[in-house]
Amino acid sequence: MAGLSAATRLIRAQDVTLRFRSDGQVLVEAGGSQRLAGAEAIRMLDLLAQPRTLSWLQEQFAGGGVQQWMNTTAVIVDLHKSGAILDADAAAPALPARAQGFDSQRIHLRMLNDRTRTSRYLDAIAQVVRPDDVVCDIGTGSGILALAAARAGARHVYAVEAGHIGEVAREMFAANGYSSRITLIRGRSTAVELPERANVLVSEIIGNEPLGENIVQTLADARRRLCTPELRQIPRRMDVVGLPVMIPGKTRRERQITRSAAASWRDWYGFDFGPLAAAADGQVPEFTLDPRAASGWPAVAGPVVLARLELGDTLPLAINNCVEFAVSRDGRLDGLVVSFRAELADGIELTSTPGDAAADCSWKVPVTIMVAPVKVKRGDRFAIHYAGQGGPPKIERRP
Repeated sequence: MAGLSAATRLIRAQDVTLRFRSDGQVLVEAGGSQRLAGAEAIRMLDLLAQPRTLSWLQEQFAGGGVQQWMNTTAVIVDLHKSGAILDADAAAPALPARAQGFDSQRIHLRMLNDRTRTSRYLDAIAQVVRPDDVVCDIGTGSGILALAAARAGARHVYAVEAGHIGEVAREMFAANGYSSRITLIRGRSTAVELPERANVLVSEIIGNEPLGENIVQTLADARRRLCTPELRQIPRRMDVVGLPVMIPGKTRRERQITRSAAASWRDWYGFDFGPLAAAADGQVPEFTLDPRAASGWPAVAGPVVLARLELGDTLPLAINNCVEFAVSRDGRLDGLVVSFRAELADGIELTSTPGDAAADCSWKVPVTIMVAPVKVKRGDRFAIHYAGQGGPPKIERRP
């Protein structure tokens, strides 16, 4: 059977796409190929979110005699040939040539070269994990945090990863002698099950916009479905921080479409850019940059806590806060830099806040530019409306 045996462990490929056609048929797309699929194939793909042996998969469709067994086997072989299901124990493939997101070599290079980030996570894991613990590591990536949990004495670690990088992590576990104590769970944490509940939850899913990787929703789901009530967690709390700043004029000009810019482009290129400038009116410009680049920008107030998240508690899945602050110096309010402060364990913290972030910080910070700068004086009051993933923060003057 195309190199398959009853003991072959199969798993659904990560790049499978189902397309529902207007004629009621379903196309399975994977690895550049397409196959028409029936209900049996779709159910197989659902079952193979986790590795299963070929014989186990055949048993799920038993009951129709020899002909049913033959039909089921033919569907399995066809899905395997098309690349929609894979041999779970085959040698780890190389990452895609044009890997994006967390499969990108660049991302892992940046994170592992952030020695402050990685070392503090490893220190927190060494402090929190105890012998006989069961650990769930969400978004394992290269696998380093799962390896640290196993080294700290965990009885077993379940490393959850949706991307192709998970197969590299599996090889990392083997290369470091921990294959028997770390199990790779392929898929998003919100769509998988663990063989047993974890009593330690580890995650590094803090985004450049701190809530941008769904940390609140993901941890809430994991605590409910994957973990025991007596849970220790890394990180255990996080503040989202806003810093009201004066942004250098050159930086503003390079990142904001204005009528002045449109006039310059007209002079340069001989076309009217008025419609482009009009379309940008009222839109809040945003960009990201290294926190070190923003550390020299004058702040018109101290850091403002936009959201305080006790990650081990029940949290609202939607953040919608309004926080006031007072200006501490005369100047000009141009925008807001958003960052985080996270407590990983006792005495172990991480931050991306400009001025406090480590020199090797791998996070960038999002900057929101106010549509029109505001001259401010000491004592002026403003409010920041912060909704996390609900859009850029909004700043308004208070009477």
